[in-house]
Amino acid sequence: MQIKDKKVIALGGVLLFFLLVQFFFLPTFKRTRNLNKRLKNFRGELSEIKRLKKEYLLRKEYLDFSGKKKNFSFYSLLEKIALSCGVKENIVSLVSVSRPLSSTYKSVGLEIRLEGIELKKLTEFLTGIENAQEPIAISRLLIEQEKAGLLKVTVEIVTVQEVS
Repeated sequence: MQIKDKKVIALGGVLLFFLLVQFFFLPTFKRTRNLNKRLKNFRGELSEIKRLKKEYLLRKEYLDFSGKKKNFSFYSLLEKIALSCGVKENIVSLVSVSRPLSSTYKSVGLEIRLEGIELKKLTEFLTGIENAQEPIAISRLLIEQEKAGLLKVTVEIVTVQEVS
C-alpha cells in the first residue's frame, strides 16, 4: 500500500467519523436532552395533578357525608347534646346562619351563645358536637372569660347542604 492510499483511507475514516458524529451522535444527544426536558415538565405537571387530586379528595370528603345522616334537625340535635352535657341552661341565644359555598352548596347552621359555662362543660359540649353522627362541624369558636372559672362562648355549628 502506498502513502496515497493510506491518506485516502485515513481521510475516509475521518470523514466517516464526522458523518457518524454529525448524523448519529449529535441528533441522539439533542433528542435525549429534549426528552429530559419534556420528562422534567411532565413530572412537574404530574406533581400538580397529584396536588389537585389531593385537594379534590379533601373537598369531596368534606361534602360527601357517606354513612352519616343527611336529614336531621339542628335544634333537636343541639338540644340532645346540650342536655347530655348539662349546658342547656347556659344557652342564651340561637341564631340561624347561612352562607353560600359555591353555586351548588351552601353552609347552614346555628350560632349559639353560652354564658356562665365552666370549661369542663364546654369541653364536653364541643366534644359532643365533634363526635356527633350527623354531618356537622364547628366553624367558629369565640371564648371569653366572664368571671373567675366561668366563660362566655360563641360557637357556630354548620353543615353543608345542596342549594335547592
